[in-house]
Amino acid sequence: MREIKFRGKAVSPKILDKLEIELKHKNGWVVGNFSYHHRKKDTWIVGDILEVDDEYVVQEFWVKVVPESVGQFTGLKDKNGKEIYEGDIVKHNGRVKSIVKFISEDAGFKLRNKRLGVMYISKEYFSKNVEVIGNVFDDPELLGVDNNDSAGQRS
Repeated sequence: MREIKFRGKAVSPKILDKLEIELKHKNGWVVGNFSYHHRKKDTWIVGDILEVDDEYVVQEFWVKVVPESVGQFTGLKDKNGKEIYEGDIVKHNGRVKSIVKFISEDAGFKLRNKRLGVMYISKEYFSKNVEVIGNVFDDPELLGVDNNDSAGQRS
C-alpha cells in the first residue's frame, strides 16, 4: 500500500526559512497532508496531528500553498530514487518527456505526452527508466507549455 501525501509550493517560500520550527522544504516545496478551506478558498499542506480535542486540532505545521502546484505522491520513485508526484515532468526512453498525471477513470497515475497520449507505465519501468527532471509548475518550458496548461491538473 502506498503512502498518501501531497506536495505543494508555498505562497511565501522565503517565510519557511524564518519559522521557529525547522520545516523541511526544497525551494519552497513542502510535503505533508492536503487541506482545503472551502469558504476561504485556501489550500494548505499540513503536518501530522500533534494534539486533538473536541474543540481543536493542533497540526505540526500549516503552510499555505499555491493551489495549482499541489500534486499527490504516486507511490513510485524514479531511477535515482527520487519520489514522483503528480505534475512532475519525467524523461524516459532517453529523451521522451511526459507529465505524471492522475487519471480519474482508472484511479491511477499515468504519463501524458502530447505526441503519444496517455501511457500506462509499470512500477518496474518507473524505477529503471524514468527520471524526474522538473514539474509543470516550476519548469513548464521543459514541455513548451505555460503553467496555465491543464496537463498537470487533476481531471
